[in-house]
Amino acid sequence: MSADLEKVIEKYIFIAQRYYSNYLAHRDRREFDKASEDLWGVVNAIASALSILLSGKPIKDHRNLRELINDIAVENPEIIELYREAERLHANFYHGFLTQEDFKDSVAKIEKLITILSELTIRILTQYKKF
Repeated sequence: MSADLEKVIEKYIFIAQRYYSNYLAHRDRREFDKASEDLWGVVNAIASALSILLSGKPIKDHRNLRELINDIAVENPEIIELYREAERLHANFYHGFLTQEDFKDSVAKIEKLITILSELTIRILTQYKKF
């Protein structure tokens, strides 16, 4: 893996970490609409890092993200349902329709998606570093 590619991946990981910090701050202030968008940002940033590893290109739009999710769902079909929940949180930012309880339920699913995407990214990065 080239040093340039590694820097781009590191940038997306940094962005994901920043979004997650923002999520925690907004959640603690009970700003659930903003916290929803921050979690969407985490998913998108990690997915971009993963997309770069798999195809050399970051996620450019919603359709690219959905295609990546569908591609990696071959290994783990649950990812599709978790991703749909992430889309729901993304919509909550614009429309503010989730109750606090619904928000908490969604967060648990999105955190699971983030874990799956992160672990896959780490696994692929580790394979690259072996060569």
